[in-house]
Amino acid sequence: MIQLPDLADIRRADRVQIADYVRRLASITNQVDALMGAAVSKVEAEGIKAVHQYSSSAAWLSDVALMAQALANRIVARAHAVNPSYTLDGTEIPAVAPLAGVAAREGAISPGHVEVIADKMAQIPATVSDDDRAGAEKILVDNMSTVEIREAVLRARKRAKIEISGGVTLERIPQLAATGADFVSVGALTHSAPAIDISFEIEPV
Repeated sequence: MIQLPDLADIRRADRVQIADYVRRLASITNQVDALMGAAVSKVEAEGIKAVHQYSSSAAWLSDVALMAQALANRIVARAHAVNPSYTLDGTEIPAVAPLAGVAAREGAISPGHVEVIADKMAQIPATVSDDDRAGAEKILVDNMSTVEIREAVLRARKRAKIEISGGVTLERIPQLAATGADFVSVGALTHSAPAIDISFEIEPV
């Protein structure tokens, strides 16, 4: 059971409590969106037309949740990104960002973040030919969060090496190493190195 603060709690809250309430509410909102996506995936697996008698899962969601069609469309799109979907003959289509789904269901990332991750993961080919593999030995993941990097590693499935770049600090190295990526580029080794003032003078002899 999700415990929500009531209006009286919010009105009595000090600055620390109100920040905590907002963080909790944001996490709950993220979880609710992700769980609605899981419900959409279940309905599609059962048969949106044959069993639930709707023309599409977005139409079903818009009707049962009393929400605008545009919002339902976005929830369905996110659901397809983080949950397996199914063709009319029942063939499963793997999710492009399943780990983002796990994080969303835990309330750790927002619906907007899920969309960004899904968009980036969709740019990594699900299948790579021998010719493509020979021509592209590495995939550079630039300025991605840890969740996004894990998705990229999962998506590549060892067909190409993954190199992490952008926003890398020495403190993040242990965390990034645990993602399964193959290489990490650390600009901090050069652009953050302390400067030394060295004078070099030449005198005639």
